[in-house]
Amino acid sequence: MRSSFPGDNKRKIVEWFDAGSVNIGIGKSEMSHRIGTKLFVCRLSFYTTQEQLKTLFSPFGVVTKVDLVMDPRTKRPKGFGFVSYKSEIEAENAMKAMNGRIVNGKLILVEPANEK
Repeated sequence: MRSSFPGDNKRKIVEWFDAGSVNIGIGKSEMSHRIGTKLFVCRLSFYTTQEQLKTLFSPFGVVTKVDLVMDPRTKRPKGFGFVSYKSEIEAENAMKAMNGRIVNGKLILVEPANEK
């Protein structure tokens, strides 16, 4: 029975491994992708308050700032906001735990906030 790798290919694979081409664990693209300490939270209920948002995200770390975006005309929440943490690890844990959760009857989405 023939091997799935002819002799020449085996030598190339061994050279490839020996050259350090294999990254085990976190790749470069994952290491360089930092989420920061600020999260964007969308699809919130229009009845969610700033205090509720802070309480909701507090179990994951020290919340330094909560901004619930309000409609200037109606003075009601627009359904999205931002939550900032003291550390990036806290923000990442909150994002993983809260993304896709149902809060006040709405499925919320949590992702890293884009910097201005």
